Amino acid sequence: QPSMGIFAQSKQLQTSGTSDAAVAEEALRQAERAASQPVAAGAGSPIAYQEGQRVLWSSKYAGTVRYVGPVKFAAGEWIGVELDEEAGRNNGTFMGATYFECGPNRGVFTQAAMLSCAASA
Repeated sequence: QPSMGIFAQSKQLQTSGTSDAAVAEEALRQAERAASQPVAAGAGSPIAYQEGQRVLWSSKYAGTVRYVGPVKFAAGEWIGVELDEEAGRNNGTFMGATYFECGPNRGVFTQAAMLSCAASA
């Protein structure tokens, strides 16, 4: 069975024709930002986020990790977060695949570099 696929840099790709196109473009931008951020001297390995953990997304939106693992829309490990407010982009379902369930516009998929641990109350 022949392989089907291409290798391309994200700046060469264009998404269109789906309702999830804008979200896919943002996911690509997040991945590019995460890959280009230098690691601080003395920094250890990235935080291993776990389901149920409280986090901040983009340094301002509080939420709870609901999914950690691979996704159909991009390579690598992605983290699904249920936000406390309607600042998200989905309900845990993206491009036809359900990764977790939450209210409308309360779910986001992100890379670990866009998250920080929320302060304990």
